[in-house]
Amino acid sequence: MTEASVKDQKSGLVGYVRCRVNNMFEVDGMTLRRKEDGEYTLSFPRKSGYSSDPHFFFRPLNKDVEETFLRQVLVALGFKR
Repeated sequence: MTEASVKDQKSGLVGYVRCRVNNMFEVDGMTLRRKEDGEYTLSFPRKSGYSSDPHFFFRPLNKDVEETFLRQVLVALGFKR
């Protein structure tokens, strides 16, 4: 993880995350944030299409997968939830 600047940390950004998935893919460009309630969340890279709808480069397929992935990232980084 690349830590966010002190200025960005004040708005909840913890850092930028890159990881390997099943030792088959390297996933880069995620941001780890800490919400006001203290919970962590991951944001996934995306671009806006012509209609301004987000088009994610990759993302979890559902909320359960997202929670599992977040938990694994936090453990790998040594964060407590």
